[in-house]
Amino acid sequence: MKCLFPILAAAVALPLVAGAFDVGQPAPAFVAHDAEGRAVTLAALRGKTVVLEWTNDGCPFVGHMYSSGVMQSLQRRAAAERVVWLSVISSRRASKAT
Repeated sequence: MKCLFPILAAAVALPLVAGAFDVGQPAPAFVAHDAEGRAVTLAALRGKTVVLEWTNDGCPFVGHMYSSGVMQSLQRRAAAERVVWLSVISSRRASKAT
């Protein structure tokens, strides 16, 4: 499974966890880096529908969703509708995508 932009959690998660957002309001600005080190910014995503998926390779629920193919199916459907899918990898060490 290869996600569109696997990114580090810190830049995105901290403002969200702190409750620094309101549903229906613009998301807080962020800059994070993908698995290849390229910058991903909120500004570059303006006007697009974005899914933020927090994933952890040690979580049994995540394992089930990926081993059953459910998550890949959702990602394909989202991509067909031009949705940007950002996977925030919260595992201690990110596993290689296959």
